[in-house]
Amino acid sequence: MNLKKNAKRLIIGGVAVAAVVIGVVSLNANAALHVKSFMVTKSDFTKVTEFNSNVRSNSSKTYYSEINGKIGTVLVKEGDSVKKGDLLISFDNDEIERQLLLMEFEAKTNRGNYDDALQANRKTAGLYSEATSNLAVLNQQIEDTQNALTKAQNKLLEYDYDDYAKAQEEVNRLTVLLSDYKELKAEMTSQKASSYTTVMTKAGKEKIEAVKESNDYNYERTTTRLNAAKDGVRADFNGVVTSIATCEGASIGEGTQLITLESTDDVVVRSCVNKYDIDSVNEGQPATVKIRGKEYTGKVTRIEKMVDPAQGTGVGVEVALEAPDDNIILGLEVKSKIETANLKDVLQVPTSALDSDNDGDFVFVLKDCKAVKTYIELGEQNDNMAQVLSGIGSGDVVVWSENATIKDGSDVNVD
Repeated sequence: MNLKKNAKRLIIGGVAVAAVVIGVVSLNANAALHVKSFMVTKSDFTKVTEFNSNVRSNSSKTYYSEINGKIGTVLVKEGDSVKKGDLLISFDNDEIERQLLLMEFEAKTNRGNYDDALQANRKTAGLYSEATSNLAVLNQQIEDTQNALTKAQNKLLEYDYDDYAKAQEEVNRLTVLLSDYKELKAEMTSQKASSYTTVMTKAGKEKIEAVKESNDYNYERTTTRLNAAKDGVRADFNGVVTSIATCEGASIGEGTQLITLESTDDVVVRSCVNKYDIDSVNEGQPATVKIRGKEYTGKVTRIEKMVDPAQGTGVGVEVALEAPDDNIILGLEVKSKIETANLKDVLQVPTSALDSDNDGDFVFVLKDCKAVKTYIELGEQNDNMAQVLSGIGSGDVVVWSENATIKDGSDVNVD
């Protein structure tokens, strides 16, 4: 009898405990989830994208010798940093002085040859002019004398001529004079012919003038360059020596490559941007680059219009640094950050509130203490926030939980 009573008590007790447990589970099932919230408002949005980059000079200069000569001293090594005006290479100044002396001798010889040619031409031209002028006079004199002689000879044939001897004397005189004129004409004809072949033509004068101008130009050009070379090769800008193509004591000719200098005043950071990020990169966007612990600012100045041939994929993008200095090392691999989006007064939500399924992106919007699943259209995103193009509006409150799964219609309690 007592056993039955005890059994009933156990059964009743067990039912009571079960009821309590079921009640607790039921209460927990209906309890509101504690969630985080964010009120959607319009504000400014910025997106910064980071790229692997390489520091490069945007301008360089290769120096070539402007003289034929010898290298004196090479004062730098590849990789050295130099300032504008620094001496990079000196020439053998003794060799320069020797060449200047030879140039002076050559110039005097050329000027002498030119003066001699002009003087000879003036003499020849004078002889030709003299002969031409004299021939014109002689021809007239010969004609006049011949006419006078003929007239005198005719007088001798007249029977009533009173003074025959005097007439004969006139004939003899005119005959001798005519002979002299003809002899002189022969001389002048020969003089004219010989001088004509040696007198300068217009083309000949133009030729010697051209030779003189060429000689004068070469003299001025060469001596100017030789005198300038006494000061050696100096840096035209602040930079880094990246190549040396000569050595001390080397004989060099005009046009020989000597040294290459890359500017550290004009520096760019080049990135290879993939096909997904290139759509958001535009010229003029601000950027920051950290080089050896120092941050530099700049702007996107160039986007190449072809895929990087070295990489095979991606597009080259250059950021020009605004204030480069001697802290920069060319060729260094760095990280550059480009501000790829800067939007004013746009709707945005925390990226932690975003979720997605087969139908698209969605958030949970707080309505009457419940989480309502709402699909949205997204725009730009950064690490913390996402732009919302449509689906929700300013003043809506989105909720999310980092520890529990929210379902559509779940009761929620905002922290």
